[in-house]
Amino acid sequence: MRLFSKPHHHKVAVGIVAAVLGLSALSGATYAQDSTASAGNQRMTAGADTDVAARVKAALNSDATLDSKHIDVSVQKDNVVLTGYVQSAHGVTDATRIATKAAGTHKIVNNLTVQQNAPNAP
Repeated sequence: MRLFSKPHHHKVAVGIVAAVLGLSALSGATYAQDSTASAGNQRMTAGADTDVAARVKAALNSDATLDSKHIDVSVQKDNVVLTGYVQSAHGVTDATRIATKAAGTHKIVNNLTVQQNAPNAP
């Protein structure tokens, strides 16, 4: 038994198969694009976090009244985290103020401790 009795039926069937295959390929391409965009956003976020941390550290370092060489800055879950130590309670307050200004919309988590008379090692 012949599947297609008229030549024009064959063309219609080929067209339908091509359309179905085209839609499948298109949906796969869309998924790949979405996955790439998502991975790009993760890279963009990591880069943005690095930029924010660098901006905050630069602001801390540029303040003449704050000894910030023992302050580490990181970004965790959109929070700028300050760790390390300063020489006085005033240093904790200053670091928070400077970091808040430099961090933009990020929340500051200040985990600094006060260590008076701590060695000034680089």
